[in-house]
Amino acid sequence: MPSAVLVAMDTWLNTKLEFIAEAWRQKGGWEGWSQVEIAFMLKAAYKDNCTVEREDYVYKNAPKKKADVVLTLHGAGGHESLEVLELKCLGERRELSEFIKSVMEDITKIQEGTFKVGDVRPWAMVLVVNEDSKKKIKKEMEARRRWVNDGTGPPIMIDHVNEYHYTAGDIVVYLLVFLMPVNLEVDNLSALGVAI
Repeated sequence: MPSAVLVAMDTWLNTKLEFIAEAWRQKGGWEGWSQVEIAFMLKAAYKDNCTVEREDYVYKNAPKKKADVVLTLHGAGGHESLEVLELKCLGERRELSEFIKSVMEDITKIQEGTFKVGDVRPWAMVLVVNEDSKKKIKKEMEARRRWVNDGTGPPIMIDHVNEYHYTAGDIVVYLLVFLMPVNLEVDNLSALGVAI
């Protein structure tokens, strides 16, 4: 079964492409709006079997750090599992090197994180509309797919880099997934977006 987070992203991207085409140009960015929309999609999908929070203090070892979106699935016998999403959305006016640095900070936060429960699927995702920016981000991140110490913090490991694109008319939105749970069945993702 594909991840709830990927299914919500896929559903949201397929239904909101025209809104994204306008939102990414707005001053102040479109990340907060995206997080709220994705949180609504997750809550709608799981109804009473989950809790969805934005800006949640889920990192046990860093009590002042928040995750963008946290889906807590309530299972039988009180079992809880988390899907933790760190999401970055590149706006038209945002400086690319600063944006890439913020993506790396999210990945580091996940990799160094210890969580409130043991069953966790962490995600670091980027949404971008501009193809040139997408290529630069992907190139920078792929250079860090192994342990690298860039001098600004601890070594970073990027396990997987997956790319999907969504098209409506002349609008193309790219979803870049830089950190995926190791135990996820990648074969089930073929229906999501258009893998490149």
